[in-house]
Amino acid sequence: MKKIKYIILIIFLLILSTVSGIYAYQSYEIAIVENNIVSGAVNIELKEYLKDKNDIEVEIDSLNKKVLPSESIPFIVKVYNRGISSYLRIKYEYNNGTFYDSDINMDETNWVKKGDYYYYKNILEESSYVELFNKYTTPSDILGTYDFIITAEAVQAEYFTVDFESNTPWGDFVVEDAIDDNYDISTISVSNNTIVDYKDDGDNYLEIPQNFMQKIYLLRPGDKISDYITVNNISDKQIEIFMKNVNLSPQLNENYKYLTLKVYDEKNNVVYDGKVLQEALTSLGRYEPGSSNKLTFEVEFLKENENITSIKDYKIGWKYYLSEIEEEPSIIDIINPKTGDGIFIWVAIFIASLCMLIVTIKRLYILMKKVD
Repeated sequence: MKKIKYIILIIFLLILSTVSGIYAYQSYEIAIVENNIVSGAVNIELKEYLKDKNDIEVEIDSLNKKVLPSESIPFIVKVYNRGISSYLRIKYEYNNGTFYDSDINMDETNWVKKGDYYYYKNILEESSYVELFNKYTTPSDILGTYDFIITAEAVQAEYFTVDFESNTPWGDFVVEDAIDDNYDISTISVSNNTIVDYKDDGDNYLEIPQNFMQKIYLLRPGDKISDYITVNNISDKQIEIFMKNVNLSPQLNENYKYLTLKVYDEKNNVVYDGKVLQEALTSLGRYEPGSSNKLTFEVEFLKENENITSIKDYKIGWKYYLSEIEEEPSIIDIINPKTGDGIFIWVAIFIASLCMLIVTIKRLYILMKKVD
């Protein structure tokens, strides 16, 4: 009896698949977006100068000279921004003594002191610099050799909120990599290119901004960035759009695992929620002929990543695929033709076929019963 049940189940499934119709489609790539980031985002450099007899600034490696207590020295320190626009803060200290604000002639107009740090109230723009002070007075209460330690820290200005009225203007933000006066940093230029490459008629089905996800390299832990694409089904067939994001970098960047992606449609329904990179094609939905939809992409840099170091050599490919879905005629389509012509004939054929199927099942039942 079990065999008969299995046979009947198989026949039922065959009928169901026939009634439901058969979908056949083949996917092919229609567009790829490349986000190419060549360097780190935040990059500052601290330089020291002394004025010579002609009052000309001369760069020095460090202030290494014999001085007298309370001696005034034309010592100048500047911070250069080699990266993107950033906020800056400075800390001054001695290794074996107490630093006093009067030891330097810092212009307090553009600075506010909170705790151990001086916070620069303006944004340090790209390729600019700020002078910290241009005169230094040696401490009177420190005898012998001592180190004057200057620590400069920066954080990207975009997506970062500063409250200069607070005792902690940068909040709970923790800087892991500080640059001091002995730090030798090479110059790195920041560049970001977004390339949208349509294949076949991809530009007719997808509208992708030329700056799609261009600022993804600015993300720091806890930040989100969003962008969108528009799907347009200009064909007379139902289509399905797929996505597969891949790593195009020379080597796998560990920061990828901290990047998540959510995709929403116009009705705020979640289409995708997972990693920014996918191992297989991911459906972004099916679209009827003549329909369109705006898909919002939201990338988040998870806060669990405590490494604030900027992402370098980062290249991601946003790949999109198209499937044109062709539905084979089903029994329902056959017995319900659009014109209504010959409907009784098709009904008769359907009933006859159904009777033959019932007879076949009955004969199988009798045959299997004899076997049992």
